[in-house]
Amino acid sequence: ESERVHAVAELARKVTVMEGNIEVTNQAREEITHERDNLSKEVEELQKKLEKFGNMDMKMEGVDVLYLKNVVVKFIEAGPGTAALGLLPVIATLLQFTPDEFQRIQAAATPVQAALLGWM
Repeated sequence: ESERVHAVAELARKVTVMEGNIEVTNQAREEITHERDNLSKEVEELQKKLEKFGNMDMKMEGVDVLYLKNVVVKFIEAGPGTAALGLLPVIATLLQFTPDEFQRIQAAATPVQAALLGWM
């Protein structure tokens, strides 16, 4: 009978240890779930930012920024006149204007240039 009492006591100790292990595992699972939720929110925020920057559709790959700077300086220095208008296609190419954007810029610049030169 003492063996039986000893075996029951040993089983009770093992159950207690297992219950402790289950509690630790549950706590770890809750922490992991909480961390996963936080990371999911962070990923969602980063995806929104990435979409925002991706939608800008501004790629300066392959553009020599120094050349662009010099063209813009010449455009500003040229003031009103055909020299400045002649730089518009260069600027449009460097900044990757769409055909619509180029037409809008050209349409806006031409009347102003013409008025300043006394063409109108």
